[in-house]
Amino acid sequence: MFSKFIHYGLSEGMAKLVPLLSSLILAKAFGPESFGILALIIVVNEITFIIISNNIAATTRVVFFDQSNRTLNEHVNKSLSYSLILFLIAQFVFSIFAYFTEHYILFLLPLIGVARTFTNVVLALFQCSRNSKNYLYVQLLYVFTFCIVLGFTIELGIISWVISMTTSVLVQAIIAKHFLAGNNYKTKLKLVKTDIITAKYGWSFMPQAFGWWAKSGVDRFSISSFLGAAILGNYVLAFQFASVLVLLSTALNLTYMPSIAKGVRDQNYKNNNRIYLITVTIITVIGFILYWFAKMFLDIYYSGDYAESLILLPFLIMSSAVHALVMVIMNELYQFKKERLVSKYVLLIFLTQGLVNFFIAKYATVYIVAISGVVFNIVLLFLVLYSIKITRMQNIGEEIC
Repeated sequence: MFSKFIHYGLSEGMAKLVPLLSSLILAKAFGPESFGILALIIVVNEITFIIISNNIAATTRVVFFDQSNRTLNEHVNKSLSYSLILFLIAQFVFSIFAYFTEHYILFLLPLIGVARTFTNVVLALFQCSRNSKNYLYVQLLYVFTFCIVLGFTIELGIISWVISMTTSVLVQAIIAKHFLAGNNYKTKLKLVKTDIITAKYGWSFMPQAFGWWAKSGVDRFSISSFLGAAILGNYVLAFQFASVLVLLSTALNLTYMPSIAKGVRDQNYKNNNRIYLITVTIITVIGFILYWFAKMFLDIYYSGDYAESLILLPFLIMSSAVHALVMVIMNELYQFKKERLVSKYVLLIFLTQGLVNFFIAKYATVYIVAISGVVFNIVLLFLVLYSIKITRMQNIGEEIC
């Protein structure tokens, strides 16, 4: 278990932290305002990926444990075919927008999205089959490619981030296909006729993924519109440090998800509770270390250029810590087939938070925006814990009957 955590933690950590660290370098080179513009591009990039992927990784993990290999192959191929249709539509829309606005770099965002979609489904298969080594190799290739391309294009500024991301995800997708050929489940990828059932299954997971980035997009748009790009740059820089905890939760998710699924099947809820306790401990310890490191880094590296980030940092770390815990605990509700309930909770909380933050940014300060994140994430945590308690009681009652 520990070796798998190291593999997943190293792969996810490097895959997510390298783009993060590169954006910090760009923040130093171009200042808060340009960094704020890059933050908006990143949000558009993530939302594009979420729409194109239709949560293929999440649905594949569920089907993997519940269905036969034949059904798994059918699901993967139908999902990828549906994603290809979405990619073509997105490419058409972005091409028109890029032509009329002369922001031609946006033309690459759908391509990034479809390449990541393919790689994510392969990574999901590796995770579920506990093939952590191949998972690590595919992610490390992405990291090295990104770093090399960024090194050659850094003088181009913000555009260098987009070029580096495009190149690295395309190379990663090609290598992922190569590794998949040796997968024990021999998943055969091919274009097939998709259907509305496949699309709807992905939609059931959409509010969680889309809600998070939609809320983040509303926050950043509101701050940029009412408080300025420089304040947004400070907010996003502090948020980038805090997001390390969310990346940590991804590694914990990849490690513990099979064990949580087994705990639900065997009704061994004590094992799941133990996992959640370990998760709380790890997130808390890393949170304190992160605050100390980020504060020192901001003081030394940026020399007062991002003074507002220092004030925002503790609130954003607390918000991300709670969010990271929720991401791990939610796995149990998914195993209980409660994805629609989870979607309703996430969509309700994040849309409400986005709306509230819009008015906060307009009439108050960015600090209140950060504090609201802590409050809304705590509310979501309590909703998830309450739902798990009720669902466990119902499940035990059904077994007795």
